Amino acid sequence: MLVGVKTVFFKSVSHQLYGTPELHFEIRMAGINHLNNHPEIYIESFSDNSWEDYIQQMSTPGTWCDNLIIQAVANVYNCVVQPSDYSGIILNPQFGIQNISKFPHFL
Repeated sequence: MLVGVKTVFFKSVSHQLYGTPELHFEIRMAGINHLNNHPEIYIESFSDNSWEDYIQQMSTPGTWCDNLIIQAVANVYNCVVQPSDYSGIILNPQFGIQNISKFPHFL
């Protein structure tokens, strides 16, 4: 198994926003913080174990991303995440990175 594959989403977002994949952990944690601060947005879509277990697991580097953390990262950075067919992602800033008061719809 390729070790870096599990962080490809976060590295891709880091590269798109900051020009380097090195900030992938900061991207992950921004999403985790958003999940912690706004569980009401996401918890109805969650059906596995406990919310706390999910947050703990997703906080672990190397954990595969899922639709909830992808949406949280998109909301934090006010971007629409469009998965592509070439194992990359495209970010379209909607409201500017500084304005996080409005969340765009995730399609």
